[in-house]
Amino acid sequence: MKKIDREKRLMANLGEFVQEEQCEYREAEHIFSDRYERRKKRLLNSLESPVEKRWRMSRPAAACACLALAAALSGSVYAAVKLLHTEVAYDKDSGKATVTRELTDDAYIPPIRITPEYLPDGYEEWEEGKYSYEGEYAGTGLSILDVSGTKIEYIRDAGSYETKELDGKTAYIFTREGYEYSHIVFLAYEDTGHTVMIYASQDISMEELIKVCENMAITEVPEEDPDHTFKAYTYDPLEEEGIDHEAAAVQESSVIHMGESFQEIFTGDSDADIRVTITDMKISDKVDMSKLNENTTSDYEETLEFLGEDGVLPDYTFTASYWDSAEEGLVNKEIGIYPVKYVEVTAVLENLSGTDADDVNVQPQFLNLSKLDDGSGYEVKKWEESMVDMNEDYRGCSSYKLACDNVAFYFDASAYPGEPHFYNTSLATGETKTVHMGFAVPEPALKNLCLGYDRDSDQPKYVKLEATEETD
Repeated sequence: MKKIDREKRLMANLGEFVQEEQCEYREAEHIFSDRYERRKKRLLNSLESPVEKRWRMSRPAAACACLALAAALSGSVYAAVKLLHTEVAYDKDSGKATVTRELTDDAYIPPIRITPEYLPDGYEEWEEGKYSYEGEYAGTGLSILDVSGTKIEYIRDAGSYETKELDGKTAYIFTREGYEYSHIVFLAYEDTGHTVMIYASQDISMEELIKVCENMAITEVPEEDPDHTFKAYTYDPLEEEGIDHEAAAVQESSVIHMGESFQEIFTGDSDADIRVTITDMKISDKVDMSKLNENTTSDYEETLEFLGEDGVLPDYTFTASYWDSAEEGLVNKEIGIYPVKYVEVTAVLENLSGTDADDVNVQPQFLNLSKLDDGSGYEVKKWEESMVDMNEDYRGCSSYKLACDNVAFYFDASAYPGEPHFYNTSLATGETKTVHMGFAVPEPALKNLCLGYDRDSDQPKYVKLEATEETD
């Protein structure tokens, strides 16, 4: 694959991450999985080659750049031109906007360190650039990003837009009713050429948000880019529009049957040769509660509360969110109510190398894999994608409590219980380990069920699942 094609694919994948992480369409509380974060970091790291020294786009800039939408926009507002020129085109009727940035000369813009010197009462940092009440891990609140690498940002569903001149910077503020992250702010530092993007939850008042903007400090850190490989405001998502939007057919070489082994490529910092074989799949109406504890679930207390003492999985009330331009907000449409089955999969992991592996990711997604009518390969997609009308107003769907990201909620081989790396295990040189994964799967999704491994890599694998046992 040519370098440019590979980068386009990576950027398209990053767009999917941003839509899920920042837009927060789903009804249920969503804690992003360790594999999700690892996949995103791996994608972003792949954008930079230390040998070829491609220009280095910052993580937030690369991610936010991928919110590309096709839109015809009107009405321009211009910021005062200094080193940085910002142009906003906003159409209130459609709720769509573009924010375009460019430099007035060829000055080098170094990377920055962002420090909010004011936060709403009780808010603390839980991850770099992310703040929640009392520092709750993956809690909603504020996300503060450096987007100085992206030329164009696209916003949709903005019911209102305003600008505020602050001390030494301009705030461009968009409000999206119905979103958990209801405010998006572009904080433009015209004198130095930097732009900071802020996502703020609906729990944070506009007054508090303005205080955050007023007390935002940035520090240039040119030592992080000694060769000046970073190029500000050069990425244009319009050039990427349509790339990878039509999924290519999955070829037979990527489809694995139970009992066949394949290589797991996400092995942390290790180059160990880890082989995976799916050996067993069982379907039942309830969970064996004796298997669940603090070491086998990522959130034991919430899992117990959701299941109850009998281990029966509650039905799934499946809803989809759509943008209503008349209401200038999101509306939910009930699609149906479905029984949910417990699917337990057994996998055998083998370390065939002479290298220990302490951080092997074990986090496949359950998906549906169906043969294409023309025989050109397979189609793979999430179950909900076939259940909703994915028109231009579609914004996402609800998430079943134990099936966020379509990953297992039960895993009995974690090397990091109680930690963000819950879904990672370890294998010593030559070790063989049998692991079990438990999934909550809506009954209609059992048809053509598969497990998707390493989907963001050049070597995705899809394991076709067939029940070896069904129990009551």
